Amino acid sequence: MLSSLEPLLPFDVPADAAKDAEEFLAKLKQTASEYEQGAHVDSLAVYVAARFSEAKAHKMSLGVDEQIAKAQRVVRKQYSPEELALMASDEPKIFSGITDTKIRGGRSWLLDILTNARDKPYTVQASPIPSLPPAAEDAIVEQLATELERQASRASDASPGAMAAGAPLIGGAEDFSFPMDFRERAATLKSLALTRASALANEAATRIERRIHDRLSEAGWRQAFEAFATDIFMYPAAILKGPYSVVTKKLRWQDGELRAAAERGVRISRVAPDRFYPAPNAADVNSCPYVIEVVPSSAMDLQDAKAIEGVDAAAIDKVLASFELGTAASGFDGPNLVEPLASAQSPATASYELLVYSGRLPAEQLAQMGIQAGIGEQPEVEVWVCNNIVLRAVRNPNLLGRRPYYVASFAPTPGSIWGRALPEILDDVQRVCNACLRGLGRNMSFSAAPIGEYDSNRLEGETDIAWITPGRMYKTTSDPMFGTGSRSPALRFQVIPSAAPQMLSVHAAFLKLADDVSGVPAYVLGAPQAAGAGRTLGGLSLLMGNAAKGLKAVVGHIDVNVIEPLVTDCYMALMTDSAVPAEDKVDVNIMARGSAGLLQQELAQNRALEALQMLTPYADRELVPKDGMQHVLRRVMAGLGFEPDQVIPDPAVPAQLRAALAGDSFRGAEAPSAAQEGTPTPQLDGRSAQPADPAAQVRVPVGAP
Repeated sequence: MLSSLEPLLPFDVPADAAKDAEEFLAKLKQTASEYEQGAHVDSLAVYVAARFSEAKAHKMSLGVDEQIAKAQRVVRKQYSPEELALMASDEPKIFSGITDTKIRGGRSWLLDILTNARDKPYTVQASPIPSLPPAAEDAIVEQLATELERQASRASDASPGAMAAGAPLIGGAEDFSFPMDFRERAATLKSLALTRASALANEAATRIERRIHDRLSEAGWRQAFEAFATDIFMYPAAILKGPYSVVTKKLRWQDGELRAAAERGVRISRVAPDRFYPAPNAADVNSCPYVIEVVPSSAMDLQDAKAIEGVDAAAIDKVLASFELGTAASGFDGPNLVEPLASAQSPATASYELLVYSGRLPAEQLAQMGIQAGIGEQPEVEVWVCNNIVLRAVRNPNLLGRRPYYVASFAPTPGSIWGRALPEILDDVQRVCNACLRGLGRNMSFSAAPIGEYDSNRLEGETDIAWITPGRMYKTTSDPMFGTGSRSPALRFQVIPSAAPQMLSVHAAFLKLADDVSGVPAYVLGAPQAAGAGRTLGGLSLLMGNAAKGLKAVVGHIDVNVIEPLVTDCYMALMTDSAVPAEDKVDVNIMARGSAGLLQQELAQNRALEALQMLTPYADRELVPKDGMQHVLRRVMAGLGFEPDQVIPDPAVPAQLRAALAGDSFRGAEAPSAAQEGTPTPQLDGRSAQPADPAAQVRVPVGAP
């Protein structure tokens, strides 16, 4: 009995604690029997169940379930029952692996572009025009006021007569003017401040990018995306989910001992397309009324979920006590969509299927949940239902109200979440190749050995010769129809001609057609059939670059619908995390890099290296300007992953400006000025150095002695 209780216990039970375990289970069942959810929760469970039935019926009517099942059969190299019924019983059941090969080739190609070891599939950049901090704006005003006061003092000392006569301090070039236009001066100071602010923002963006990368790595981004890369070539849609809250166990030192501690974290996972149910006629996951995911969970998963915010622990205890063998979502039984899972052998293998509803709810359901919404407002919620019991009902924590699902397709269908994948696109090619191989196998079996016949009346002492032995002699009699001189043989053989060359030729032609139809060429997997330009490294690079144009549409769809929103949601979670320092919380723009051409970037890097090699002899003879070589070198360094400004100075930036940016203008370092020589170098904290020649800064009024 103890073995049947272990999946239900939230702790490890020693072998001698069977009695305690029995008492715990009795208490658990008593708590579950006493627990009764309110009527509003029951109605919410009924509402979610009805939406699940509605979404599942619509998904089946679109034929998506059949597409998914067909894709799984193609990868497993299995024929459908309908196809097997049309074949002869003795026909070889050979299945060509064209589609499976293209799926694996496309997956490898996509991962090489988006998840290679050097580049991330996204970039985090600070806003190109950052807003100045209030302290910097105050420093600029103070600096201008100080310079204005100093210039007025010098003018007064240099021309007391003019000041006594009331000559203007600024403007009026007809009588008296300063050598500096303070509007230009203010613009210069603001430009320097913005440049420095942009540099600081870029540094903060670099730090937040590292935090995002660390958060994605801990959440399992790479493993989830590798599974996603297979789904997008295999299924009508590929789905990622996250970042969402989970409870994980980690090793921590406690009281001098290494112990496993349960901690809340985030996770990114792949969602199986056959367990994802969007609302009918959904065009995308965020504009449709709702999406529902069927999540299989074990008893231990439900126990761990109690630590997640908003989960009703008593409701979980009721589910575990009521269904020891698990539950399964049946689909079309009206409100009662969860039933006991009779196929489970023991509670150790029990699985509980949760309906996770993400979407909008009617006003009456929101009011019953205690959520107050304004007129016309429909807040996003997340509801977990198992066995008609609501386990969790909370507002969507996303600041933009986006649901934690990201969907992309290999060949999108406008106005629908579901698109087309390689099994459907290559269906005709796959069937022809299968027929060729089946016919080839049947023909080879016939042509492998001759088919013989013999006249049993003319063979002496032979009753049955099913097999012919090489070198054996047979005694025969003459043919009674033609006499002793008859040349009619007693044994005759028929050789079936081989059709292998014709069959293989057709198969090869359709293999080539599969390259064109799928957009995944054979040389992606290293096939040596690339002739002509494909025999050289440069030619093969050009071929792959041209082939990447077809994949670019797929990568672009992934960029817009998966990578950018997922990384943005991760960034927003970090911005609301109190553990992130305030100086790292900056406005950034997150852009995916896949469609911009990580593969094209690699080809451009090769071309930049070739250009550098070509220009080097001319640079040695000083036929190429120094600035031109610096531009090429900076391009090469950037392609290799180095920061160009730290290796080669930018020839487009003046030396004085580079020196100013290398300092820290916000913390008291001297900032350069665009004024004439001799002007005191300004600083944004209000201080400035003395001019080299104060008298040279004053223009004497016209007519002064």
